[in-house]
Amino acid sequence: HLYAPGETNGVPINLSPVKKDGVNFSEVKYPEPTKKKFENFPSPLLLYEGKIDTSFEFSISSKIENIEADFSWQSCNDM
Repeated sequence: HLYAPGETNGVPINLSPVKKDGVNFSEVKYPEPTKKKFENFPSPLLLYEGKIDTSFEFSISSKIENIEADFSWQSCNDM
């Protein structure tokens, strides 16, 4: 599984568009996470399992050849 944004017991996924002059980005959209209880943690964790889709919208006000985004995560195999 992957930790969802808002989870404090692991490093949550983070998609961050790289700021660039002439480009405006929307907030990143994340799907609703699953809450799952593990015996090692006192409360359920916010997780993603399987395939997830995340996105952001952008508008361009000048000639831009590319945009960039950073993506980070911590995965766990429950072992």
